Amino acid sequence: MLCHSRFVQSRFKLSRLKQFSLKQCLRLLALLLCGFAGALPAADDHAVILLYHHVSASTPPSTSVTPDQFRQHLDYLHSNGYQVLALDDLLDRLMAGKTVPENSVVITFDDAYESIYSQAAPLLEELGWPYTVFLASEPLDNKTRGYLSWQQARELRGRGASFAPHSVTHAYLARRQKEESEAAWQRRISWEIDENRARLKAELGAAGNSFAYPFGEYNAAMKALLQARKLYGLAQQSGAVGHHTDPRQIPRFPMATGYADMERFKVAINSRPLPVLEETLAAPGAASSGSVLTLRLAAGDYREQGLGCFTAAGEPLQLVAQAALTYQLQLPPSQPGRNKINCTAPALSGRSEFFWHSYLWLDY
Repeated sequence: MLCHSRFVQSRFKLSRLKQFSLKQCLRLLALLLCGFAGALPAADDHAVILLYHHVSASTPPSTSVTPDQFRQHLDYLHSNGYQVLALDDLLDRLMAGKTVPENSVVITFDDAYESIYSQAAPLLEELGWPYTVFLASEPLDNKTRGYLSWQQARELRGRGASFAPHSVTHAYLARRQKEESEAAWQRRISWEIDENRARLKAELGAAGNSFAYPFGEYNAAMKALLQARKLYGLAQQSGAVGHHTDPRQIPRFPMATGYADMERFKVAINSRPLPVLEETLAAPGAASSGSVLTLRLAAGDYREQGLGCFTAAGEPLQLVAQAALTYQLQLPPSQPGRNKINCTAPALSGRSEFFWHSYLWLDY
């Protein structure tokens, strides 16, 4: 049936419905519903979360985009019809298996730097877009130069920003201190999470349902602590978020000098989540050089023959098929600290989109 919405709007008024038979009213209702359905936005099963730190030309390039770059990013999203959503709303919907609007994006900031207030917030407010700031409370409590003040944070929250915990001290939480026992480490990390959330609630009235790992570093024990508190865990590694994403290992595309040009930005916001159902390590045990990683995937709109995994430097790794949609690879030599590999596959749709999954491990 064709939807003659203009005909319906011009010919019929609510006050005249009583003149029609039941059959005519039902037909009219069908026409109206058809017209509304045609106006509904397309739905999707994934989104992209962007991660910023400084928005400044005078701060460390490794954690900064310039104000001009940030404006270019927002202009592109606005001009091309991307839907900027609130973080917790997006995650609640995806983790419940629900759909989100097509081309959904979330904007986040880590560390609560002052440039969010002076540079980023005015641009976001012009567009009426929500965003989330992950805040470590100690720098604000100590009035550390270069960070937001609590008053500025309250003002931004009143203007539409959301704030979420990022620990108290912003220390390397996944690393045990010298001679620190497992029990002592658990108490310390629990305090970092709980005290940070308490400070946010006391100063801003809310703490959200997400926690961003400082430096993007996490391990199984940290994920368990967040799970016990029913918090999402946001990482700092490339990839999109979807129905199969681990809720304690949510990827975000970092935006910083060298990784914030428009070509890379377009790749990021058009990425899709590689549907990894399970990732497991074989001998020698904990992730390290030579560990064998097994990835079990779900079927999807990606070209399986184009699947490839790469080191952080872009060097290809050998993938060995074990069964249908199951692959093994050997982790490359580790560097001290944070290590990762990226696995990608082109979309079957023919568009310049890639399914993406990042695997991270720590070597201390």
